[in-house]
Amino acid sequence: MDDYLYGKGVCVVEWAEKGLSVLPTEHLLIQIDYLSDTERSFRLEPRGKRYLELLTQLKPL
Repeated sequence: MDDYLYGKGVCVVEWAEKGLSVLPTEHLLIQIDYLSDTERSFRLEPRGKRYLELLTQLKPL
């Protein structure tokens, strides 16, 4: 599990709030909310410098 969570790649954890104690301190929290059958809302919350820098490179749609 450590290889997945602490490696250089990307690891997506569904229902991560159930295991917050094992997540790295620095991570990107992605909240997906259901709006309708065809719409979702995405909120990205950087937790740490690496993820803050990554988000500053994203361009709005």
